[in-house]
Amino acid sequence: MWWPGFVDRLFLGAGVPADSVRPVMTGVTVIVVTTVCLLVRWLLRRKPASRTHPTVAIIGSGFAGIGMAIKLKLKGIPFIVYEKASDIGGTWRENRYPGCACDIPSHLYSFSFELNPDWSRGWSGQKEILAYLHSCCRKYGIYDFIKFETEVKRMTWVAEKHQWELILSSGEHVFWDVVVPAVGPLAYPRLPDIPGTDTFAGSSMHSAEWSEATNLKGKRVAVIGSAASSVQLTPIVAEQASKLYLFQRTPNWVTLPSRALIPAGSYPGWAKWLFRNAPGLVRLYRWYIYLTQESVFWLGIFDHDGGIGGKQAQRLVTQEMLQQVTKESVREVIIPEYPIGCKRILVTQRYLPALCRDNVDLIPHAAEAVTPTGVMSQGKVYDVDVIIYATGFQVGSVGRLVIQGVDGWTATGDLCSCEYPALYGIATRKCPNLFMLLGPASGLGHNSVVLMIEAQVAYICQILDTMSERGIKHVEVKESVLQNFASWVADEMKKRVWSTGCKSWYKSTDGNVYTLWPRSVTNFFWRTQRPVLDDFHCQ
Repeated sequence: MWWPGFVDRLFLGAGVPADSVRPVMTGVTVIVVTTVCLLVRWLLRRKPASRTHPTVAIIGSGFAGIGMAIKLKLKGIPFIVYEKASDIGGTWRENRYPGCACDIPSHLYSFSFELNPDWSRGWSGQKEILAYLHSCCRKYGIYDFIKFETEVKRMTWVAEKHQWELILSSGEHVFWDVVVPAVGPLAYPRLPDIPGTDTFAGSSMHSAEWSEATNLKGKRVAVIGSAASSVQLTPIVAEQASKLYLFQRTPNWVTLPSRALIPAGSYPGWAKWLFRNAPGLVRLYRWYIYLTQESVFWLGIFDHDGGIGGKQAQRLVTQEMLQQVTKESVREVIIPEYPIGCKRILVTQRYLPALCRDNVDLIPHAAEAVTPTGVMSQGKVYDVDVIIYATGFQVGSVGRLVIQGVDGWTATGDLCSCEYPALYGIATRKCPNLFMLLGPASGLGHNSVVLMIEAQVAYICQILDTMSERGIKHVEVKESVLQNFASWVADEMKKRVWSTGCKSWYKSTDGNVYTLWPRSVTNFFWRTQRPVLDDFHCQ
């Protein structure tokens, strides 16, 4: 045969006596021929990438949706983003009330793959965060993949096709292999369940539906609610209104935003210059902030009994709050009776001093009703011109979307209950090829949810890669795995302060907490670093 001699000359050189090299030649020939055969076999079995990648529909274009879209685009996986509004941004598009900002330091409330050395403040405002998301979309070319003003109304699993059928607001029916709801748990405003809200003769609005044309100068204003959005908008409203009544159903723990190396206000110019020009500094700084935030959990502040860390934190925050308040009537009603951390700890330096203004009255009771002229509490009506509802959101992982999964199993907006456990907040029962972002048991009470989003995106991308490589069309989490995970979360949550006596949006109607991850972000990273294929039914 010709090929042994060819291989001899190729690897051993011409002019070498054949008898002296034949044993070596035979070994080399076997190796070469085997390698070539294996390579040919691999090439023949390999399918074109365009045929193996599952198609993906992302619902929502906030942090979660954009993060997912960027990773899919980089991996060459076909996708589209359905966005009900005319712009991106999610919660940072919707919430435009004065003072709106993030309560997590800026350098941590951003993507790890797209660090921003130019954050202007330690805790950035709504406009700057929205601008950051727009810059990410521009850099990675995501706009072309977003279908704006298109809401997904309903989705149904079609077993014969191994696809989801999506019904859009336009009436169009479309089919996708995989769906990633990235709506977020706090997407739709919630009004208080009190009588008379439709009888008020003045103007009223929810904080998440703020109009840029709103003018409060010289007006009598009622703010109902005293939690996250309220503590941000109240100081600014107080500066404009002639009179402000703040209705506080329950006081909250409030701490100052000052941290070592994290300014409460703006970053100095030299710091931003260093972030831009010193290699690795901005990432090192991000790690510092991450460890600072994680330490709040590690010190036991969120343990059920508070521990030494929780008791010390509560004592220090109490002193800090009282030092900011000069009005005795306010000092008497601002310290909560529940342990610190049970509700979200609020971060602001302007709220408590604003309550001491002469034109501000803190009403330490819930609003009981709305009348044509104002707000009633404890039988007294406070006449106002404007009512601002700072009353939070309807909690639900898929918004108003209706999902019909295997065997007609149906779920609507609120997946944060015992009926809908989700493995790492990603995969829930009877919903093949549906992978949520920030689903149940993946919210946080102490750190940046962007970290959770990135971990979940990486987890989902690994599943998609496995589907592509193995030709899998159907991935469904096993019921036994789901139940074991839900039991573990429930047992862990009993150890946390979130499950104690206070009432918060963390809790479901049955009094249990299904919204939050019960351990540290570091623990979540470790548990989600690689999907376990045996946790899923694959076909």
